[in-house]
Amino acid sequence: MKSSALFGKAALLTAACQGIGTKVAAALAAQGARVVLHALPGSASDSVRAAVVAIRNAGGQAQVLHADLNSLPAIAALFDAAEQTLGGIDIVVSNAPDAPLFHSIVDTDLADYDAVTTRNAKTRFFVLQQAGRRVRDDGCIVATSSGESSALQAGSAVYAGASAAAELYCRVLAKEIGARGVTVNVVTANSGGVTADTPQEVADVIAFLASHDARWITGQNIRAGFTLAG
Repeated sequence: MKSSALFGKAALLTAACQGIGTKVAAALAAQGARVVLHALPGSASDSVRAAVVAIRNAGGQAQVLHADLNSLPAIAALFDAAEQTLGGIDIVVSNAPDAPLFHSIVDTDLADYDAVTTRNAKTRFFVLQQAGRRVRDDGCIVATSSGESSALQAGSAVYAGASAAAELYCRVLAKEIGARGVTVNVVTANSGGVTADTPQEVADVIAFLASHDARWITGQNIRAGFTLAG
């Protein structure tokens, strides 16, 4: 059954064609939000197209916008287009890029380091910057993350460090714009494959964080898809 918890709200999901992006879009739309899914220029993956069709078939509103998030002007243009399409933005979900690089510290060269930090820290910083500027009062910003920043493993230093940076950006942004009633949180997905339901669990958590019931939750890192030991 479709809920109206987010009726009238407008959401932008960056990197929606990767990871759990389409699940998040479906979860927000099921709560009544209008959603824009971001994809890379010149492409809309089968998963994004299918998600848009499914949302529309269920009576929701969804469409795709394209942008190269490695370009700061393109990030700003994406938010411009989303605002024009939606009439304003209440919810931004900055999805974690896929394909992390795993090399030991002693084997990582500058090109690899720059590629990973640009994709997972620099780009995310400027997406969060635009989100902080554009999201309307009493809105919601969520960044997804993976478990590498806490469940450390050999070869994960660059990716884990970039992920941790993105998490810290969110905690600082929460303090900087909290007076406007905007919440900023991180949802960390289990990267160990403990449960096959992890993507849906992450999407459900994000839909809750975007709701009025979560208006006092901010500056937090909420973990989804993890099981308790014992």
